[in-house]
Amino acid sequence: MCFQVTCPTCQKSTWRGCGKHIDSVMNKIPVEERCTCKREERKEKPGTPMDLDVKTVALLLGLLITTYWWLAW
Repeated sequence: MCFQVTCPTCQKSTWRGCGKHIDSVMNKIPVEERCTCKREERKEKPGTPMDLDVKTVALLLGLLITTYWWLAW
């Protein structure tokens, strides 16, 4: 899933995520407010969380639910 984020270089809006929903994110942002930095020019802030793919999120959610179930039991 893709979502709107602020570019750490120019402070304008851009996207982050899987890349399959870019249009649905960017269509909501006025053209003058969109980041125009090239991807390699963007500076990642230290401590920025890594992008997680859907399989990783599902695995982590499953582990969390299983752990909670065992602790509640």
